[in-house]
Amino acid sequence: MTELRSQVLWAGVAVLCYIVAALAFLAVVAEAGIVGPGPGSVGSVSIVGMIVSVLLFVAGGYAMNRARQGRTQTARPEQSSLPPQYRSGSPAVEPDADEWNADPGGAGDGGAIRCPECGGDNAADYAFCRHCSAELPE
Repeated sequence: MTELRSQVLWAGVAVLCYIVAALAFLAVVAEAGIVGPGPGSVGSVSIVGMIVSVLLFVAGGYAMNRARQGRTQTARPEQSSLPPQYRSGSPAVEPDADEWNADPGGAGDGGAIRCPECGGDNAADYAFCRHCSAELPE
């Protein structure tokens, strides 16, 4: 709970700095607009106001960065207890071409049944094709 309070505090400081900086900038622009263009229209007060507003914007950025740092440190995902092959995002394990085309069940050419739909070889005791799921002849 202390970390949350710290994050909220830093975010509040950042927003306050942004608001004061924007108001200081607008005050300087308004003063320059009232005085108007001409020699000596930008006085030392205007320059100080611009420097203050820039510094407040920088301070607001620093405070917002501090608020975000606290959030990223607390939001860590837990390590999964599943084996790697079952985790989300892990590549699926698919048989290679040799496994698909291998003699099913080691029955040899005499014990294999050829599928009438796809032409794939299946073991003699299979009722359905292992490639396309079509019903095999007996």
